[in-house]
Amino acid sequence: MIIMENKTYSHEGSPSQFENKSQSEVISMYDISGQDGISEHSYERYLRNKDQNQGILERAKNSASAYEIKIISAAAADRDSVILEGLESRDVEVQMVCARAAHLFSEDWVAKKVIDVIKTGLKNNNVVEKETYAIMITYAPDDAQDELREMVADLIKAGLDNEDVTAQLACAGLVSSAPDDIIAVLIRDGLEKNDVRVQKAFADMIWSVPDSDKRDSLMEKVFQLIQPGLGNEDVAVQRVYAEMISYVLWPDHIDLIRAGLEMDDVAVQR
Repeated sequence: MIIMENKTYSHEGSPSQFENKSQSEVISMYDISGQDGISEHSYERYLRNKDQNQGILERAKNSASAYEIKIISAAAADRDSVILEGLESRDVEVQMVCARAAHLFSEDWVAKKVIDVIKTGLKNNNVVEKETYAIMITYAPDDAQDELREMVADLIKAGLDNEDVTAQLACAGLVSSAPDDIIAVLIRDGLEKNDVRVQKAFADMIWSVPDSDKRDSLMEKVFQLIQPGLGNEDVAVQRVYAEMISYVLWPDHIDLIRAGLEMDDVAVQR
């Protein structure tokens, strides 16, 4: 930058230089002798890339990992403010990081904000995000967790009561966040649905059952589903039932493996 006669000039040019000039004329001002000229296409591409790069930087600055660093680096007196800021983010991963931090570092009044975040998040239509908010219950104040887990149980029951298979599938991933004493009941309800995809989704949750006897009972139920399922005329259905064999108790799963190997479809045999 050069200052001369009380006037300031910069490499970007003064506004008057660009006034009434077309884009191509402005671009030509930056041509360098001996080098290829700047085309309008390359200039527009530069602007697009510049905007994209700025967007990437903004997202990185407000990412979950960035908030982890902010929280760790913050002075103790400022930490709650950083956590509250993150809890108000629309990014569920940022909220998860801040919920965990609130559980570890914050006063009760900050931790209680986590309750509001979870309650709002459980109303989310995004299945993956809803599951994340359900997992977040672990970081809520202890005296609020029972109520939140009951909310999750109600969501699962409502999903299973819905005739839409998509709704039934959407609630399966919430099972591990329901109250421990009804997880097995919810899984059994899912296994009793007619759609094999729903049965498989709830069979996937068997390992979240804390009581071993209840878990074994559910594995027996899966065994009873697979036996006729492998004989289904639809090969796609056979394949799903074959994937469920890992949830069957020894030695019943040996008989099912033998039955699967006798099927015509290679994917079922695998």
